[in-house]
Amino acid sequence: MENTKRWPLCIDPQGQANTFVRRMGLEKKTNFKIVRNNDEKTSTILEGAIKFGQTVLIEGVTEKLSADLEPILVPQFKTKART
Repeated sequence: MENTKRWPLCIDPQGQANTFVRRMGLEKKTNFKIVRNNDEKTSTILEGAIKFGQTVLIEGVTEKLSADLEPILVPQFKTKART
C-alpha cells in the first residue's frame, strides 16, 4: 500500500480491518480517522486527510455511495492532447 501510483483502497466486506484497527487502537495512537458514510463531517475529514496524507476508515459504505464520496473514489481524469 505504500508503493502505489495512485492511492491505496481496501474494501473490507467482512469487517476484519475495522476490527483490527479498533483492537490495536490505531485511531488513538496515530492520525487515523474513523468516520461513518452518512456522517455530516465525513467530507470535511476526507478533505483534510487527502490534503495532509492521513488515513481514513469509512464505515457503513453500502453498494450506493454518497454523492460526496464518488468523485474521490471514482476519479474521472481528462487527458489533453499535446499540441
